[in-house]
Amino acid sequence: MRRFELSEGTSNKFWQVEVEGTDLHIAWGKLGTAGQSQTKSFGSGAAAQSAADKLIAEKTKKGYGEVGAPEAAVKTEAEAAADKPKPKPKAAKPKAEPVAAVAAPVEAAAPTQSPVTGGDMGPALEERVAKGEDEDDSPGAPEPLPTEAYCLAEIASSAVEKSYSDHTPKGELKAGLKHSNGKYREYAERILATYAEGKAPPTLDADGDAALLYFAPQHVSVPYLLSRGGLAYAVKVLVRSAYLQQGSVGGQGGSYRYFEPNQPSLQGYALVYAIGGVLRMWKSQFSAADIAAARVEAAKHRQEPLPIRIGLALALDDAEWMAEDTQAVLAMKKNEYYYGIPSSLFSGLADIELTNQLAARHPGDVPVDDLIARFGLGAAKAVITSLDAKNAWAVERVVRLETVAMAKALVDALPHKKSAEIAKAYYERRPDLAIVALAPIVARGEKAATYAKPVLEAIVRKNPGLPEKLAAHLEPKARALFTASASSPAAPEAASSELPKVLTTPLAPPKKGKVPSLPGFVDLASMPKVLLVDKKKALPLSAVTTLVAILQRSTLAEPHSALAEVKAACDAPSLALFAWSLFEGWLASGIGSKENWAFTALGLLGDDEAARRLTPLIRAWPGESQHARAAVGLDILAGIGTDLALMNLHGVAEKVKFKALQEKAKEKIAFIASARGLTSEELADRLVPDLGLDEDGSMVLDFGSRVFKVAFDESLKPVARDESGKVLTDLPKPNKSDDAEKSAEATERWKNLKKDARAIASSQLLRLELGMCRQRRWKRADFETFMLRHPLVLHLARRLVWGVFESAKPEASLQASFRVAEDGTFANEKDEAVKLPKDAVIGLLHRLEMTDALLAKWGSVLAEYEVLQPFDQLGRQVYTATAAEKKAEALTRLKDVEVKSGKVLGLESRGWRKGEAQDAGWVWDMWKSLPGGLELSMGLGGGFCMGAADMNPPTQKLDAVAICKVGGTKATFGALSATAFSELVRELENLRD
Repeated sequence: MRRFELSEGTSNKFWQVEVEGTDLHIAWGKLGTAGQSQTKSFGSGAAAQSAADKLIAEKTKKGYGEVGAPEAAVKTEAEAAADKPKPKPKAAKPKAEPVAAVAAPVEAAAPTQSPVTGGDMGPALEERVAKGEDEDDSPGAPEPLPTEAYCLAEIASSAVEKSYSDHTPKGELKAGLKHSNGKYREYAERILATYAEGKAPPTLDADGDAALLYFAPQHVSVPYLLSRGGLAYAVKVLVRSAYLQQGSVGGQGGSYRYFEPNQPSLQGYALVYAIGGVLRMWKSQFSAADIAAARVEAAKHRQEPLPIRIGLALALDDAEWMAEDTQAVLAMKKNEYYYGIPSSLFSGLADIELTNQLAARHPGDVPVDDLIARFGLGAAKAVITSLDAKNAWAVERVVRLETVAMAKALVDALPHKKSAEIAKAYYERRPDLAIVALAPIVARGEKAATYAKPVLEAIVRKNPGLPEKLAAHLEPKARALFTASASSPAAPEAASSELPKVLTTPLAPPKKGKVPSLPGFVDLASMPKVLLVDKKKALPLSAVTTLVAILQRSTLAEPHSALAEVKAACDAPSLALFAWSLFEGWLASGIGSKENWAFTALGLLGDDEAARRLTPLIRAWPGESQHARAAVGLDILAGIGTDLALMNLHGVAEKVKFKALQEKAKEKIAFIASARGLTSEELADRLVPDLGLDEDGSMVLDFGSRVFKVAFDESLKPVARDESGKVLTDLPKPNKSDDAEKSAEATERWKNLKKDARAIASSQLLRLELGMCRQRRWKRADFETFMLRHPLVLHLARRLVWGVFESAKPEASLQASFRVAEDGTFANEKDEAVKLPKDAVIGLLHRLEMTDALLAKWGSVLAEYEVLQPFDQLGRQVYTATAAEKKAEALTRLKDVEVKSGKVLGLESRGWRKGEAQDAGWVWDMWKSLPGGLELSMGLGGGFCMGAADMNPPTQKLDAVAICKVGGTKATFGALSATAFSELVRELENLRD
């Protein structure tokens, strides 16, 4: 980065500039401070460099001197002015109309006393744009157009400067002549004879001057064309430049330039964007007549390829054309156009709605500072869309927008240490926005609430009374956050004599290391109270301090010896709530593994609610570069050890998009299963929570004066009925005749039931469907215990058709079929009551295990009883292998078929896994393990990028599915059972649109 400083009178300022790819990074401020920064994006690296050169010229003209520059290279302002040819005098010309902003930027007012907090933060809930770059340091209007002589001299000078390959552009062009033929050779010869010597060719030639744009820097070649031929001629040359390509040959021994004809290429399009941007900078130097003539010339080319049209619209700053081109881009697929298009469109769009749509499509290309400067608060939607919460630099760019929506969006930055610091500073600066944005997230228990809650609590502690003054801006549920504690009397503190001895006795010093201190994120005064087992009294602060010390000296593998006594003496839910509060504080602090005890405390004191709230975080952490934390989370679920916690652990083992985490969860489940002498599938049978249902699978919710009964539909969605049997869409609100305490308890049970059922339903439906597809068998005792007597699974078992088989082997013959009637008895396909043998081997009947006659009978029975099945069983589509396919090592039914990428990823729920990541993190295949030591693999034409999901193509072209034995030994599809083959083809066919 080049640094310039100015020290004159009272001015002591610095200014820095750096070009990185197509981005121009600028920093400025007072000497001795970090200052401010800004980034501007351009259509090409050349355009960015051109803008940098122009800004450097402006700064040096103002008196800035470059720090660290060679003495000979630094000229005084007078010397620079003497060297530069004076531009031709031009008549004053009207400036172009500025783009109308949808919402003008709101200047940040001078600090005033806030009517809400009394702090210097401006009016409460004022949505504004904080002041950005200092006016004195902002890019000014372009200077008058330089003379032809000056431009020619600069072009000639650039021709003999060393290029990146240690050769001069002039020398490279001479060496490359032998590779160029026909008129393209003439262009190179003309450049060498004229421009490279500082001379102008005798006549204008758009084709030849297109070669000039490849040869010389645009910041002098474009002004030269404008000075000599005018704006319309420059537009014509711009179009021709797309059809000319500068090639190069040679290696370390040399690099040689030459020109060749070509269809419009990426290189040509990049040049068009660069030229368009430079032309736009000089557009204000021309009259209305010049611009009209240029528009006539540009209109001739509105049928050119899209990138050329966009370059023309950009050059003429034509809002109408830019809007048309944007709509054309939005109608196309991402992979149908050159990647540089979005950046150019953003720089010229005047329509904020189209800008928002483009931002949603290309969030990574949004020029944040430019949009804020043009649209002010109107840019908020596009800017928020572009927010990359993991990137602290990206977060720093957007915090000038002070709106409720931005305050909500910044919650996503809280899980990331550096980004979190910026977000927290934003919330401290605008506590009113923080409360209005964060309170609803915390009140609704959203995923982000874990990170938002500690921040919100800290804001409220520093600004007492502010939530009350902002009540009108908060929904009822959010307002209740700040009134619940006031309305609910706190439990009195217990006396020392009422406490377990371990909480009143000083702990022995640790065997190794120092006594751990209380970290800053632990604010015991504001944390939930820990109650004694009778729930009537709470632990005093001294006892809570001792409890924290016990947790600091505990691990999941080796809890402190005093912890068991504490758990026996205290209320388990309040301990779990306290542990969750510790975890939230630790997570929000960003302190990481240094204080990991506050995380693992969940495994020692957590309950079902902690498992519910922790599991989504575990699933997301690997995508936030927190795989190690997610792995500890799996240990914590195992440590909680309840059926619900283990069910969530099993769910991660069955389906999660991060392979390493899934394998870790599988290992954990296999270890637990092995310790119990079970297979993973048998353990899964035992991990289905009963959700507090009665033995018949129902639940009664008592409001005092009214009673509601809960049952479940075919998708395990809870359904409430009133006393008349009427189905209700939801539980009604309590009325005056209801018992307040009972109705509140019933409402809370209903809410938790819906939440748990939603989490459980998909996994249980998939578990049974895969059991049918894999031809899994149960002993009668296990079938009755885990299917018929389980109050939740019972609802699914009643809607399916079961079979009694000769043995547990997949190829064993079917002996009988039955269903489970409402009264718990068994009935066959004739609707006759049947009894099962005590040693019966039972499985879910697959369509291929039924004859057509048996299928028809069961169809009639289920239709008569209006039984809806939870997944396709009787109506399942089946597929049969041909004789050739049975002998084949590859299945080509869907070879070269193009399908949606999302559907391919959906195969993971059916047991498929992504292959190993290759170069740059791309995965090019999917694989699946089958019983009997067989493996399937399928290549993908498109692939998945593991490090950047937004780079994944929208579709994949499927390759043939290959089969082999583990280790690579050859196998054929004849090794699969009829059911396994049918299910494989069904999975593939479901990928089609």
